[in-house]
Amino acid sequence: MGQAVTFDELRGALNRRLVNRSLRASGIGSLIFGTLALARGVSATGMNSLNGILAMLGGFLLIDGVLALSTPSPWVLIIDGVAFMLVGLWNVAVNFVSFQGGNEVFFALGFLQLGWGIQRFAAYGRFSRTPSGDPSEEAVRWIDGLIKEITAKRFSGPDAVEFRSRPSWRVKFLGDAALFVMGKGQDAMFATKSEINLVPQGQSDDGRPVKAELRVGTRKLKGKISPDDLRRYQAWRLVG
Repeated sequence: MGQAVTFDELRGALNRRLVNRSLRASGIGSLIFGTLALARGVSATGMNSLNGILAMLGGFLLIDGVLALSTPSPWVLIIDGVAFMLVGLWNVAVNFVSFQGGNEVFFALGFLQLGWGIQRFAAYGRFSRTPSGDPSEEAVRWIDGLIKEITAKRFSGPDAVEFRSRPSWRVKFLGDAALFVMGKGQDAMFATKSEINLVPQGQSDDGRPVKAELRVGTRKLKGKISPDDLRRYQAWRLVG
């Protein structure tokens, strides 16, 4: 790959970055909504015993928020997923029986939260093999620099391509590996050449993008790629 750090170190640094980013956002939300739920549940317990459950749920959210911000590790994704599921079940159940008037918005939000909880469990499966120790400073600098380069307004070169799906992914080839970055960095993937396969579906005679299917590890994406980017990808496949 041409750099001092290994592929595994770079992949570990990338996974750590994604976990930290994800848990930071949910951790702040858990602290805010946990505080509100705890205060509401404690103050209204005398009105309805179900508010005691709300208070306990608020306490659990606070614990989740503290863990997410202080110990952003893959196993915390499980705690975060449980928190989303519990809050989702509460919003669906409470508003289904029209407890305290019911609210269609919170009823729908509950189903979204159940979905987010499932996504958290799936994320744990993806990141569970991330090394427990902190990545080296050099690996972190490489990853930060690469993502900054890939998400810049101008991204071009013989080792740069774009796969136009929804959302689009930018790709930078790094010797026998490649870094895929979605949008502004919301998601990213590091994969070796053997884990990557792009299959064009047809050809373009007028320079228009062609439909293609991209496989990166176990993930499959459908979209389009320009003829120039397709040639860059094919040239990269032939090297080594």
